[in-house]
Amino acid sequence: MPHASAPRLWRFARRLALGGIMLALTASLVPGSVAHASPVSECQAVAANQVEVTQCLQAVLAAADGAMGAALQRVLQRADEIDAVTGRPVARPAVEQAQVEWQAFRERNCAVRAALTAGASGSGQFQLGCSITMARDRESELNELAAGVF
Repeated sequence: MPHASAPRLWRFARRLALGGIMLALTASLVPGSVAHASPVSECQAVAANQVEVTQCLQAVLAAADGAMGAALQRVLQRADEIDAVTGRPVARPAVEQAQVEWQAFRERNCAVRAALTAGASGSGQFQLGCSITMARDRESELNELAAGVF
């Protein structure tokens, strides 16, 4: 059951919008019972209607992509250091190419969710949820690479 103040917290987070992108709901704002749920379930727990669910998903995706981007920058820094030590520009181009290919895979993979719902109501939300989940997973993977965990 959603926490009684979750809609109020979500409205508060929405009011903190910056440049048209809402701040993401963090685990501390999401009730414990849904903190590890799917992104769609997380947003449904704090939104009053489908429009707000989509807005929430867009905000969470922006935050997940931002966190993933920060992790990517740490990996690129590590790659630059390795390339400098070895004198061979191999690590950075490998990381950059892998990220380009991952982005393309995410787009195609998450489009499957929308395709399998045959355009039904909420199909876009499932696609956004997939993108969020994949960004979170990629962020974890990039953080491991930046830390030297292979």
